[in-house]
Amino acid sequence: MALLTETEVRARARQMTTLRKSAAREILTETASAGARFDVFLSHSSSEPEEILLGIKGYLEDAGLSLYVDRYTDPHLSPEKVTQETAKILRGRLRASQSLLYVYSDHSELLPV
Repeated sequence: MALLTETEVRARARQMTTLRKSAAREILTETASAGARFDVFLSHSSSEPEEILLGIKGYLEDAGLSLYVDRYTDPHLSPEKVTQETAKILRGRLRASQSLLYVYSDHSELLPV
């Protein structure tokens, strides 16, 4: 199992923004689709920087994988106000994903290493 450092992930994000001449948010929202199936469901802190999420997206796309990130695929969901409807949507997205990737960082709050 490969582990990536923050430095590696940020470098991949910078590479993507430079090559595509786009901001991280623009690249992250490019593949957002309501009815899609995903290879990877990304579990992350809502305060995770976009640069980190973009770098992870880059590594996964390099491996030919599609990625679900709630704040881009389902931007109407609010991490500050989780409802039963939010939980239902996320359960559906998990079921539509082949795997789960948990991002542990200084921003992580719920799950210890």
